[in-house]
Amino acid sequence: MEIKTIVDKDVYIFELKGNLLGEVDGKPMMMECTKALNADCSKLIFNLEHLKFINSTGLGSILTLVNKSNEKKVKIFFTNLPAQLSKLIAITKLESILISTDTVESALAMN
Repeated sequence: MEIKTIVDKDVYIFELKGNLLGEVDGKPMMMECTKALNADCSKLIFNLEHLKFINSTGLGSILTLVNKSNEKKVKIFFTNLPAQLSKLIAITKLESILISTDTVESALAMN
């Protein structure tokens, strides 16, 4: 999996590309997120437009990020969810935990 980080003031935008299948795939994402949280960011946005596939281990990595951001009182948003991830979130009933928007711009506008 590839991750591209864009920093706009105190907002970090992560663009994920490829598959999020396990610890090897999730480790760079976790490291980048930890850096952002340690930099006192105000918001994390994950653009998942180019995420091809995610399994339950990958979803576990995302939930870990949500927990870490909540501990630091940092808002976290997921944009452009692939259909497969939307179905996985619905099946696992995580809609109330994972805040999703259609676009990065809409996530930037949210508080």
